[in-house]
Amino acid sequence: MQVLRSFLILLLFTTTTVFSQEVDQFNDHLPYNNCISIAIAPNNVYCATPYSLFVYNQSDNSVERFTKIQGLSDIDISKIAWHDASKTLVVAYNNTNIDLIKDGEVINISDIKRKPILGNKVINDIFIKDNFAYLSCGFGIVVLDIDREEIHDTYKIGPDGSQINVTDFTYHQNDNRFYATTEAGIYFADADSPNLAHFAYWQRDDEINEPLAFYSKIESFNDYVIVNKHSSDYGRDTLFSYDGQHWDYLTEDATVNAENIRKCGNELVISYTYGLKKFDSSLQESYKLFTYGDHIGVMPRDAYYYDDMFVIADGKNGLVLSSGNWNAEFIHPSGPLSPDVFQMTSYQDQVWVASGGYQSNWSASNVKSGIYGYVNGQWNTYNNKNTPALDSIPDITCVAVEPGGQNKVYAGSWRDGVLEFTDGEITNIFSKENSSLEGNVAAARLVQVSGLQFDDDMNLWVVNTGADNVLSVKKNNGEWKSFNLGSQSSGAFLKNMIIDDNNQKWILMRNHRILVFSDNNTLDQPNDDQYKILTATSGNGNIPGSDAVYSIAKDQDGEIWIGTDEGVGVIYNAEEIFSNVAINAQKPLVEVDGYVQYLLSSEQVTAIAIDGANRKWIGTQRAGVFLMSEDGTKQIHHFTTENSPLFSDDIYDITINDDGFVFIGTSKGIISYRSNATPPSKTNKNLKIYPNPVVQGYEGPIAISGLVRDASVKITDISGNLIFSTIAEGGQAVWNGRNFDGRKASTGVYMVFVSDEEGSETAVGKIMIIKN
Repeated sequence: MQVLRSFLILLLFTTTTVFSQEVDQFNDHLPYNNCISIAIAPNNVYCATPYSLFVYNQSDNSVERFTKIQGLSDIDISKIAWHDASKTLVVAYNNTNIDLIKDGEVINISDIKRKPILGNKVINDIFIKDNFAYLSCGFGIVVLDIDREEIHDTYKIGPDGSQINVTDFTYHQNDNRFYATTEAGIYFADADSPNLAHFAYWQRDDEINEPLAFYSKIESFNDYVIVNKHSSDYGRDTLFSYDGQHWDYLTEDATVNAENIRKCGNELVISYTYGLKKFDSSLQESYKLFTYGDHIGVMPRDAYYYDDMFVIADGKNGLVLSSGNWNAEFIHPSGPLSPDVFQMTSYQDQVWVASGGYQSNWSASNVKSGIYGYVNGQWNTYNNKNTPALDSIPDITCVAVEPGGQNKVYAGSWRDGVLEFTDGEITNIFSKENSSLEGNVAAARLVQVSGLQFDDDMNLWVVNTGADNVLSVKKNNGEWKSFNLGSQSSGAFLKNMIIDDNNQKWILMRNHRILVFSDNNTLDQPNDDQYKILTATSGNGNIPGSDAVYSIAKDQDGEIWIGTDEGVGVIYNAEEIFSNVAINAQKPLVEVDGYVQYLLSSEQVTAIAIDGANRKWIGTQRAGVFLMSEDGTKQIHHFTTENSPLFSDDIYDITINDDGFVFIGTSKGIISYRSNATPPSKTNKNLKIYPNPVVQGYEGPIAISGLVRDASVKITDISGNLIFSTIAEGGQAVWNGRNFDGRKASTGVYMVFVSDEEGSETAVGKIMIIKN
């Protein structure tokens, strides 16, 4: 057995500002509205989403996050349960990994996950009796000893000891039996049987109607056993009760699918797909909850009732506390409403996410998650639930923020053109009827947009994939204009776009090509327009790989970085693209374990982003995220799911905002990393130091931002003795709070002196350190 331990750092989601200011730290941006399981502990309610946990403290109304960042071993939670005697939270994951959380410590039990088990390897539910957690698994029942922190036994209860999908488990005191619901009937065994691991001690209950049916939930309640027979037809589940002698209908009519059944003292709570019912000790229905008021529907996945209040894990509203009569309180940390990520973009401190996109064969994904905006430290989502127009407009592929603080955001869709949002409301939908955008040459009803970018003159450039004229522009005066870029681009499927320092548009094409266009800065004079298609041919691109170009970025020196199926290529002479000189992407060489090789030549590079120090953040399909030096020849970091809290090694996109936060979109949601580099400022006048003051107990780095590029930073004590100096990474420098000898700085005031290379652009700041 392998048991791994780590310690949780519990951080209030309400203190986002403090959390976000720590350099070299991760922060999650996961959905917290989709709740699936709850566990009640003294003063606390634990609530699970498919991605993470949070806990609501009923004493002070605080909320804390539990994710991989705080020490959880995995993502994709299936169920949680509370063991009161040992004050332990049991966390089960869909991949059969298990965490026990005791006194802020995480004990990982990965036996089932690591064991090669054929068939349905999943944990469906958790039942706790005495010091054991009985895990209903896709192959049988696993018994976990919570006190000893180890797997105690495994029951394979199917015919002749075969595997069977066990969906739920309970103990009924009246007859001293264990009951298990399965995909093929209900099984029971005497709890005092000498060897419950032997299938012979388990019997299938043939007294119930349809003994071989799929039974999904079971609960012992006073003198009864309550069970749900699941139907594949929506709204056709059936609830039965067993009194020790006979099975009978709890409700004779077929009902909406039952999500969970919970004994709550002398009352029974049944969670349905769109409502709750409460039954008294005689199994008489005593209350029904079907709305929270204001047309907010109920979607319970798990629920308890105590102290005259429902505590609900709601599939769309988070953790809900409801006393009935349309009184409800909604609790969850800030996050997007979905983990879906296709493309991300940054503007100043904002981050915007397009959730939809298209599939690898260029067909629609039919994702209706809309767009998410991270503004002022909070997430807002605009989708079909709160923006009616998006109900019929799925697959948002790209987002662009209009510069200048007009609160305008533009979103491209894979079917309906460009959507204009103003202050969160759709104010325009640009399609072929009111713009220069065109329908797909093979399907005219589809106005497909795959790229959006603003140029320095506030013109919005639009990649109109599949059209005859594949590039359009919405000029800063509101007029639209389209461009025909030759027969090879007409009707072609195109991806995203960047605009380089020469106002040239670089558009990724399918089949391993890049389309480059220039209007020669004469937008209304088409006679001098130029375009070129770069390929793998030497002299005409020399693009690495053979399959596709997946990502592209422009760095601070104007160089074009290209991500392919075989690593990275760099075009150093982008300004000469339309001259007679050869254009060849060069593959940077990097030393790895004493060997020199091309940068990530065995990886599919799905994302490239440039930070404030001109370093390259590179995302891959299977190897996580790499941070490379400015020239790409030195690896600074390599983040994976094994060595970091990264949610997945499959990276979809990366963007970096002006505060130095690196937002990483993975196949399992968004995570951010506070880099030690920010974009350089034009002057040193906006000097920022954080945290400041540095209080007792803080061991993290101290960041000094708002600097010019490559600024010199010197720190002295109040007497003028130099204790630290460094050069800024982009527009930020970092001090570890120690002097040149490695000793921690003592309590006092420290001076920060900043200057550029010429010594003409200077600034002075102060840091207060409080150690006691």
